Amino acid sequence: MQEVDRTVLYGLLAAASPVTLLAALASLGTGRGRSTGVAFMGAFLLGQSAAYVAAFFIGSAFTEDGHNTAVAVVELVFGVALLLLAPRGGRLSQPRREERPGRSDALFRRLEHVGPALAFGVGLPLGIGAKRLAITIVAAGTVAVAGFGRAANVSLAVTYVAVATVLVWAPVVVYLFVGPHADVAVARTRTWIVSHEQRLTYLSALVLGALLVLDGLVRLAV
Repeated sequence: MQEVDRTVLYGLLAAASPVTLLAALASLGTGRGRSTGVAFMGAFLLGQSAAYVAAFFIGSAFTEDGHNTAVAVVELVFGVALLLLAPRGGRLSQPRREERPGRSDALFRRLEHVGPALAFGVGLPLGIGAKRLAITIVAAGTVAVAGFGRAANVSLAVTYVAVATVLVWAPVVVYLFVGPHADVAVARTRTWIVSHEQRLTYLSALVLGALLVLDGLVRLAV
């Protein structure tokens, strides 16, 4: 089923975000990793799920013959926009001086000192996100206009949300089992991501844009 493959692909593209992983790791580095991590994870999953449900019902309104073309156009618009923005990110990707931490690093240093309630408040909007929302609209719209039954729609929704949020729930679940013994690994991983954040963002935008454009062209061709 093409929609299953596309759902997994869209989920992987939505998941490809160094900021998301940084936030998840920061929630685990508060000294109360289990409680703040679970709160952040729950809020992130809630935000992503709500965005998918809303996009699905909006997409359900476009069930006429031209629906595939409409989805293809949305993909092409988002894909081209990302391809145009990606080179700028690549040019800005210079080695960071230690005395000048990036905005993301400073933000997530503050996140390290919050409790479960604030972690929930941070996770909810991140679970929606701008780039993530764009991909969610395409993913949910693709399923909505395909005209599947309720069981298939629910299965694809769960698949998308699970894949799209893997960089949040996976480290949290691992931390729940390993506990404070994982603190060193969490700190090292976060340091590496911060030092390569711009390059990772550039590459994810480039790959995402190319795949969206390619899939949009395939839709128009069939």
